[in-house]
Amino acid sequence: MVAKAKKVEKTNNKNLITIVLLIVAGIVILSYTDSTGFVSKEGKTKIMVSAAKPPEIDAGEEMYITIEPGTKGYDGNTLDIYKKGTLGKKTMAAEVKVQYCGSTCKEERTLKYRTSTSWSGTYYASVKDLGTGKTVETSFKVVPK
Repeated sequence: MVAKAKKVEKTNNKNLITIVLLIVAGIVILSYTDSTGFVSKEGKTKIMVSAAKPPEIDAGEEMYITIEPGTKGYDGNTLDIYKKGTLGKKTMAAEVKVQYCGSTCKEERTLKYRTSTSWSGTYYASVKDLGTGKTVETSFKVVPK
């Protein structure tokens, strides 16, 4: 019986080592993926949209857009709000100036914006991350009243 107990113990150790290696590999893989919107890699700009009843916003309702800067900041000239059409073509809904920021923002900002009563569907809010040179966007849904 002692021999069987040792054999089971070795098998359990191999399984434990395999599980730990899989977890470490998963962490390494996730650290190299590009994410935007609500979750971003450390050092990148994040953008979040919130409203009274997230994740949906009633047409004509105010929403709050929070921009957290990455290590080099984001372009503060405009925050774009748009819809995506065929083949990802953007249809601009609004360009919002990030107040008191200048061309490079390195501080978190929360902007208040009222959606149009004519809006309906999925919209996007985006800014340019100056550290990566890429546009960071997040989506939100506007439902007609």
